[in-house]
Amino acid sequence: MLTPAQKLTAVLVTDEVLAAELTESGTDLERAYDGERAPGFPAGTVTACGTRPVSAAKDAKQVKAHVRAWVVNGTVLTQEVHVLPRQRAEDVVAKAASMLKGCASYTDHGDSYRRTASNKIKLPVAVKGAAACFAVSGSVNCYAYLGRGGVVTTVSSMGPDQRTAEWWLERIMTAADHRLESLPA
Repeated sequence: MLTPAQKLTAVLVTDEVLAAELTESGTDLERAYDGERAPGFPAGTVTACGTRPVSAAKDAKQVKAHVRAWVVNGTVLTQEVHVLPRQRAEDVVAKAASMLKGCASYTDHGDSYRRTASNKIKLPVAVKGAAACFAVSGSVNCYAYLGRGGVVTTVSSMGPDQRTAEWWLERIMTAADHRLESLPA
């Protein structure tokens, strides 16, 4: 049985794994952030629709979490991993899906995000997932929530339009999905 730290390490996408998903020639990949939590977000809590919690806040201090961000050819990609002590990832992802479905808009750091009418994001079959895209100030941010066992990973991308943001999201989502599949259900 893996420890929470081992699960975290197993699921975090490495620069090499992400680079392998980005097979375009001339891909410029740079790690932009590597820390225990996303600045401005509650520590140890999976959030959706801005900073609204979808995992148990009472367990937050026991959650093992890590955030990585990359800049790839001017596009920002992120991965947040939460190893939950008691909750099942499938339940947290289902709550995120429900919250995203009802989330028409949210405000984050003074910017207003508006949900796009639809998306064409193909979620992986092997793990539970949910996804949505939001438009803000001339760009689109797409988010996907994937879970297996007690681990939830949230990946996101930002692009000048929805098609581009979805394309980038599918790249980091594929890398994260392969990492999640290595965990026991």
